[in-house]
Amino acid sequence: MHNKYNLTSIESIFKYFTIMCITSSFFILFIIIVNFSEVNHFMLMNYSLINKEIILLLLILPMIFKLGLFPFHIWINDVYLGINMISIYLISIIPKLTTILILIRVPTINNLMILVALATIILGSLYGINQSSIKLLIAFSGIVNLSLIVLSISATHETFSIPIVYTISYLLSFIGLMMGLIYLKAIYLHDIIGIYSYKKFIAFCSMVSILSVLGFPPLIGFLAKFMLLKGLIINDDMAICFVVIACSFISTFFYLRMINLQFNFENQKLKI
Repeated sequence: MHNKYNLTSIESIFKYFTIMCITSSFFILFIIIVNFSEVNHFMLMNYSLINKEIILLLLILPMIFKLGLFPFHIWINDVYLGINMISIYLISIIPKLTTILILIRVPTINNLMILVALATIILGSLYGINQSSIKLLIAFSGIVNLSLIVLSISATHETFSIPIVYTISYLLSFIGLMMGLIYLKAIYLHDIIGIYSYKKFIAFCSMVSILSVLGFPPLIGFLAKFMLLKGLIINDDMAICFVVIACSFISTFFYLRMINLQFNFENQKLKI
């Protein structure tokens, strides 16, 4: 059984690094093409609208793949299920943080990014409802919040304040939650049942982190979501605002379920 787990872990890590290397190579290749075109007035970049859209699309697709957004979210399930919580913690922060920072600086096709973000938010919220694996809950929660960061860039037309605040707030909440899960060695939801009875501090910190990710006032996550919704309303994107609020209500179910299980005092572990 131990050997089987090691093989699965190695396979997942190999998949992850293969995907990251391929997407990074394509991104660098397209950056080189763009720079070469601008310097040498290459015919590919004759500053026509069509060619600009194509080049931007080629630049954006590797970043969508890296973030695991729709329709390139399939690889996340295989990778996250096959690795341990520490590895999930590492690959969920540094690579995706750098991708978000690049996305803030690189011009994008706003309409495309909005559609991708909304589709990912809807799918991630729905997929998380019936999950009993904490790894998959982290995966779906991650892509939903990454999509909200993408929305803060593309829909609100903000390139600094809202994306940076949302990124920082999510990172702080995510780090707090992951530290508790790593300490508890929790893999499935039944592993966290009743932890308040013997790990009160861990349960409390985990609850605060979950509520912050959820956007519960007066935590920092609430400030980030408030700024995002305010930006959407100012830009008269009421339909997008409605989708974000509706999916947030759906996500509330599995976030509150995690909190409820931690404060469940029954000795017998329940079947999730």
